[in-house]
Amino acid sequence: MLTAEQKQAYTNDGYFTVEEAVPKALIEEIRHEVELITEQKRGGVLAGDYEWWSEHTIPDPVRYQKIIQRLLELPTVMGPVQALIGSDIFLLITDLAIIRAGTGYIAWHQDHGYVVEVLNALASMSKNELNDDALRLLVPVANQAMVFITIYLQDTDNTMGTMRVIPSSHQWEHSLDSSSANSLNAEICLSLPGGAAMFYTPTVWHTAAANTSITDYRMLTLIFTKNNIKPLLVDALKRII
Repeated sequence: MLTAEQKQAYTNDGYFTVEEAVPKALIEEIRHEVELITEQKRGGVLAGDYEWWSEHTIPDPVRYQKIIQRLLELPTVMGPVQALIGSDIFLLITDLAIIRAGTGYIAWHQDHGYVVEVLNALASMSKNELNDDALRLLVPVANQAMVFITIYLQDTDNTMGTMRVIPSSHQWEHSLDSSSANSLNAEICLSLPGGAAMFYTPTVWHTAAANTSITDYRMLTLIFTKNNIKPLLVDALKRII
């Protein structure tokens, strides 16, 4: 269940955090497993010099899926998701990112690109056909039908370039410079302990700054959608097609 404050934060700010979403002992086990997985093979190096794996590129998929399954069994992870978008849901995709010590950043971005992934799965519309008008129509559907969760795999502080977010930016009608790694006046740095989780909408603007610490910064993200998201998106697009 969600508290009234969490519901209000999700609606107004586009996110909320839970400090003990994953028990300490379990997050330590998961962090150790993730370290073993990610040291087998480097992830794809993306703009900003950080590494990224999808569930399709992870070097030890069996071990990785066991981690995901353990998270899906936690009421503290699944309860908020179900409270936000209902119980008829599925796990769309997961990904793992690392900003190595002394390197990298993740540029300011939104995650509604995953909506395009859902549409592409319909084989009825390509990414290039989604113009600005279409995306504007999809934003409210995405916010109501998708939930993103980033799990903190270790204790974090400002030097690690931990997650930053701009409250209420999911309601903006304008964009940021996606190549920017600069700090913004409205941003909040979410330095949280290992086992914490950030629950957020796909359209809130967020980033991770350069990791100036001596510790690798690892993030595990789970993306949930309603089972009926495809017809919802198609119906929204019919208004302009």
